[in-house]
Amino acid sequence: MKKINIIIFAALATMVISCKKNSPEQSNALGKIKINSRSFASSPGDVVGKVVVGYQGWFAAIGDGSPINAWWHWSQNQSQAPSTNNLGFKSWPDVRDYTSTYQTGFANLNNGQPAKLFSSFTDQTVNTHFQWMQQNGIDAAALQRFNPTGSEGPVRDAITAKVKTAAETYGRKFYIMYDVTDWTNMQSEIKTDWTNKMSAYTSSSAYAKQNGKPVVCIWGFGFNDNDHPWTAAVCLDVINWFKTQGCYVIGGVPTQWRTAPAGQDSKAGFLATYSAFNMLSPWMIGRVANIGDADNYYNNVIYLTRPIVTAMVSTISHVCCPAIYRHIKGYTEI
Repeated sequence: MKKINIIIFAALATMVISCKKNSPEQSNALGKIKINSRSFASSPGDVVGKVVVGYQGWFAAIGDGSPINAWWHWSQNQSQAPSTNNLGFKSWPDVRDYTSTYQTGFANLNNGQPAKLFSSFTDQTVNTHFQWMQQNGIDAAALQRFNPTGSEGPVRDAITAKVKTAAETYGRKFYIMYDVTDWTNMQSEIKTDWTNKMSAYTSSSAYAKQNGKPVVCIWGFGFNDNDHPWTAAVCLDVINWFKTQGCYVIGGVPTQWRTAPAGQDSKAGFLATYSAFNMLSPWMIGRVANIGDADNYYNNVIYLTRPIVTAMVSTISHVCCPAIYRHIKGYTEI
C-alpha cells in the first residue's frame, strides 16, 4: 500500500483512541488527590490496550447500488453530484486504492485525472479500509450506528454486514457504536435494534470482546443540548439494559463529564449515569487547537479535581485517551 497520509475513520475527523488501565497511582497536581491501584481495571483485550478508530461508513453516490442512492454526506443537495456550489465535505480523499469511484461535478484534478469520489457501500472500499488498518497496526473499528429506524436504516444495515466480512478477512475487530443524537424514541428502539439485528453480529470471530463480553458503545448521553434530551434515569436504564444482555458498555460522554454542572457541555446530575459505563470516551473535537489547550485539558479535566468524582470512578475500569487530529494536515475521512 502506498500510504495512509493520516486517516481518520470518522466523518467528524474524530479520534484514534488508545485505552489504558488506570495507572497504579495517579496524583492531581492541583488538588493532590491520590488514587491507589485498583483490582477492577481490566486486562488488555480487544479494546483495552488497543488502537481503535471510529468508522462512519456513511458516504454513498448515485449509481453505487446502495439503498439510499444519493450523494450521502458528499453534497448538501444529495440528489445532485457534489460541486463547487454543492459541497458537503472539507477534505478531498486520495482514491487511488479504490477500484470503483463516481464522477462528481468538479473539474478535473490538477493532475488531469477526473474528480471522482468513493462510496462506502462498495465492498472493495470497505475491504480497502480494513486492509489499511491491518497494514498500519490499527486493531479495531467502532462502527457508528445512528437511528436505524429512518430512511438511512437499510444502508447502515448493509454496511454493517460489509464491515463484518472485511474485519474477518483482515483479522481486525469491530463493534457497534450507537450515536443517539436526535433519536426521539431511543430508549425503546435501541433495545429492539440490538435484540433483533445487531446482537447477531457478536457471534462473529471479528466482533470485539472485552472481559469475555461483547463490546457496545453508546455516544451522546449527558450532552447539554437539545439533540440529547434524555434524563439521567432514562440513560441509566439503557446502560443497565445492555449490561443485562452481557455487554461491556463504553460511553461517549461530554468533555467536562467530571465537572458538571461547572462544565458547559455536560448536564448536571449525570455522574451516577457516567459511572455505570465500563469505559468512558470523552468528546474531544474542537477542544485542542495548540499545546496550551492540551496542557489545560490535562491539568484541569484529565486529573480528578473533586472528591465526589474520586468516589465515582471506582466503578469505571478505563477512560479512553483520544488523540486529536483536527489540526493535523492531510487527514482523510472515510
